[in-house]
Amino acid sequence: MNDYAFPLDDGVHRGMTLRDYFAAKAMAAILSGMSASKEMALMAQSVWKKKGISDVEYFSEAAYRYADAMMEARK
Repeated sequence: MNDYAFPLDDGVHRGMTLRDYFAAKAMAAILSGMSASKEMALMAQSVWKKKGISDVEYFSEAAYRYADAMMEARK
């Protein structure tokens, strides 16, 4: 069962999941930090290049890893 950040039950939509909400907040923080720190940007770039994925894929995965950790911390 999913927890919802903004519950909406109109019979079709249920709203944004809490996990998605956490991931969106984490993504904003990640991108904000990247623009503020050239060193952090260069480090992350070397990681995603080694993994053979794009920066978008890398940051999306990272945001959901943070979201999953926040969901776990709620237990």
